[in-house]
Amino acid sequence: MRTKAVILLFLSVTLTRAESLNFYLNKWQARLGLSSWSVTITEGRPDEAQWVDRLGHSKWDADTKNAEISVNPDQSELEKERTVVHELLHVLFLKRGSEEEIEKVTWALVPGVDEKK
Repeated sequence: MRTKAVILLFLSVTLTRAESLNFYLNKWQARLGLSSWSVTITEGRPDEAQWVDRLGHSKWDADTKNAEISVNPDQSELEKERTVVHELLHVLFLKRGSEEEIEKVTWALVPGVDEKK
């Protein structure tokens, strides 16, 4: 766990916000077998209304294998990585699986020191 914390600290210091999101996207897109998808990722503005009680958002088109992910900027690096994984799982499962089931898988893949589940 200490190694992951050091890596996350390194990322937060050396990479821009967009670079860290793309790092997480590339890492998890490959691990989840979504390499054939074209996925774009953006960080929203914290003042946007869509971020009230929401950490991320995704939309996709299964026919064209295109997806867009937006991430709430008001999160730690670990939370951003977890949000990227969560939204990629929505793409992977294509409306199958409940929000609760996807969240369980997300926590299994990206556990954290604040884990309560």
